[in-house]
Amino acid sequence: MTSEEVTPNNVTFLSLLSACSHSGLVSEGCEIFYSMRSRFNIKPDLEHYTCFVDLLSRSTRVREAFAIILRMTSLCDGRIWGALMGACRVYGDNKIANYAAHRLLELEPDNVGYYTLLSNSQASVGQWHEAEKLRSLVYEKDLVKKPGWSFIELNGTIHGFVSGDRSHNRTNEIYDVLREHIEGRSLFSHDYKVKKNPLEQ
Repeated sequence: MTSEEVTPNNVTFLSLLSACSHSGLVSEGCEIFYSMRSRFNIKPDLEHYTCFVDLLSRSTRVREAFAIILRMTSLCDGRIWGALMGACRVYGDNKIANYAAHRLLELEPDNVGYYTLLSNSQASVGQWHEAEKLRSLVYEKDLVKKPGWSFIELNGTIHGFVSGDRSHNRTNEIYDVLREHIEGRSLFSHDYKVKKNPLEQ
């Protein structure tokens, strides 16, 4: 873009930082982030900081990411603390993970997922009493985790699935195909291809 004299904007940098984060290009991502203000006079917003924290966290630089969050002038939200906490769990930094989890609970006190994350983090270091207290609190507050759905569109119809749900009218056929795959039949085997997708019939 610069060679073509096209000026990058906020969205350009957000895309670049996200790409660097998922590709493990740490030094390139750092250079891009710091060039926003110094070279292009663009002030990073919360989304840029979230991507940058994710970039550092994925590359084991958890404490550096934590320091950046603490220095931020804008108000942090659940996404940035969530990115940090996820990395802490991967790399075993339970002290920062607990701090991040408590910030998450302050921001979204009714999000049952954060209670689960913190409880699991405490249990992983043997803090069984604290973990149990959190699980009891979830029960007392009557918090329920919303299930994740998967969707597929086929022939103009959208089919939705959730774990353990058997309400679809082709459930038995779907599970038969799934069972065949789990038992070791290749998706590309003759046995599999001669059977039509149950949703297409």
